[in-house]
Amino acid sequence: MRHAVAILVCLAVFSTAAFAAVPRVLFISSYGPTFPTYLDQIQGIRSVLDPAGVLLDVEYMDSKRLYDTRHLKNFKEMLRYKFSTLPKPQVVITADDNALRFIGENRQELLPNVPLVFCGVNNEALAVESMHSQENITGVLESISTRATISLARELFPTARTVALIYDGTPSGRSDFKRVLPITRLFPWLKFERFNLARITFSELAAGLRAMPSDSIVLLLSAYRDRTGQAKSFEETLQLIRKASSCPIFHLWQHGIGQGVLGGKVVSHFKQGQLAAESALAILKGTPASALPLIQGEDANAYMFDQKELDRFQIPAEVLPEHRVVVNAVPQMPAPENQAYEFGVLGLLLVVSLGGCSMSGVRAGTCRSAWTSANRVIAPRWIFRRTA
Repeated sequence: MRHAVAILVCLAVFSTAAFAAVPRVLFISSYGPTFPTYLDQIQGIRSVLDPAGVLLDVEYMDSKRLYDTRHLKNFKEMLRYKFSTLPKPQVVITADDNALRFIGENRQELLPNVPLVFCGVNNEALAVESMHSQENITGVLESISTRATISLARELFPTARTVALIYDGTPSGRSDFKRVLPITRLFPWLKFERFNLARITFSELAAGLRAMPSDSIVLLLSAYRDRTGQAKSFEETLQLIRKASSCPIFHLWQHGIGQGVLGGKVVSHFKQGQLAAESALAILKGTPASALPLIQGEDANAYMFDQKELDRFQIPAEVLPEHRVVVNAVPQMPAPENQAYEFGVLGLLLVVSLGGCSMSGVRAGTCRSAWTSANRVIAPRWIFRRTA
């Protein structure tokens, strides 16, 4: 009995030590699982850390819904308790501005000397200041492709003269607007109607959109909270916009494409998470965070469209950028590469058709009649196309 107890104690100690020895990375999201960018970020991070055998812990601030002093204090106390009880991470990854700002203010108290990697940060000044004022920190900026997206919208809708610019008073919303505003001045022939939800309600936003010219363009930046403090999810706001306006909606981030946003040159949050995780893995392997450069986010952006919206506005593929991603696209049957292949398929169809007639006891004349009837669509039209 004593030997059995001793063995169990040894196993427990060994398991605890092994659990603590596994490389650990803590991911702190500014938002949470219901926010549209969260899953893409997580998947991007896991695509790097999971194959390397790194354990990923996750905490989220939920700051789109709660961002007051009491909530931040509670979040800090919760982290303090966990770090005093559970194994601490070897690297911290933060996503978006609020998490970087929070961990920057509380890092020395909660996780002193733990390297930090940020991603999805809109406020470049915040990122640069964090890197200058703190040690062991690097990250990935989120660079939006505003000029490319507005130029694209203008090319696809050349008669448009008005752009509805929608943003709010959240920290990320204000940051987005500050970055977009200088770019709008490069398009003096366009009138940008500002819908600032820090000054209007969601109902007033809908009324304003209904009053816009029918050939307008909508550029959605951020619309999560109005001047009364009412909060909406991204999906709820997008539904409100689509109900109030039939104009094409462009976005600078991937989420929303496939749900009613036509497209744009967008930020890929999967790529953001992937790049941050690659930096975290390099740190775990011995590279100091300070030796890793700040990554510009433009490399994580791509042209992306929703085929349903392209069809709604009758936009042909020929006018879209060559390198693009299209969601909701209907798969096309690949064309055969040579004529021999085509005749082989035709022969197989003939054999199957004739064999079916023979097995059913149908006369040859009836079988020939069936082949020449309207049922001949069994042989796809491309079979008879001549190729080189």
